[in-house]
Amino acid sequence: MCDRDTCRWAYYDASRNQARRWCSMAGCGNHVKMRRAYAVRRGRRSGTPDTGPDR
Repeated sequence: MCDRDTCRWAYYDASRNQARRWCSMAGCGNHVKMRRAYAVRRGRRSGTPDTGPDR
């Protein structure tokens, strides 16, 4: 099933390692990544420290 909360389409994962997350990268994948990037930028602007695993 698609990982986007509002989509939930079922799809066939033909990738080599069976790690596909979205029904389409152009639709759901792009939407999820844009929301995540916007949240990070908004957090930087407000002055809150980023406590992610890579920082």
